[in-house]
Amino acid sequence: MEIVEAYKDWQPPIDARKAVAAVLSAVPKEHLAGIDRVILKNAGGLNRAQRRKKTKHRGKTRHRKEALGAYVQPWQGRPAYINLFVDNIIAQCPRAIKLPPIRDVFFADVLFHEIGHHIHMTRTKQFRDREYVADDWVRRLGELYLEKRRWYLLPLLRWAGLYTSLYMTTPSRASHIVGREPR
Repeated sequence: MEIVEAYKDWQPPIDARKAVAAVLSAVPKEHLAGIDRVILKNAGGLNRAQRRKKTKHRGKTRHRKEALGAYVQPWQGRPAYINLFVDNIIAQCPRAIKLPPIRDVFFADVLFHEIGHHIHMTRTKQFRDREYVADDWVRRLGELYLEKRRWYLLPLLRWAGLYTSLYMTTPSRASHIVGREPR
């Protein structure tokens, strides 16, 4: 899978590509089948039409410029891809995100949510709200990620009683958007 950096008049203070590559390495390949690339963008670089676009998310109207990520489903022969808005992800916790384990967890939360939308659309259709299905996949993929990449944290999480109730959630869970992106 290709990781593309497409920032407009902005450079991230962290290595977002490295964080996304680390997170993707823990995801089983069958869950990524059909996703062509992950595009790292800044929300400030969206054009006027994209910034003004609104979407319904769990009953509330939200602007696309507030999103942390977006899953773009296959359409007109183009493969599916994921947009991650790096500036919005960093804005959640600008100081702590400079530490690699914390940085990876913030990116994992958003990326797993968007991969969850892809799995829901292509592999396991469930007749529930798509956001809840994507959140379930965040939990499943988050556990796999911890077991593969952050295994040294497992004894501490088990001791603290957090492993069984693991749910990778960052402060702004409600900003994820699903849909087609205008070209």
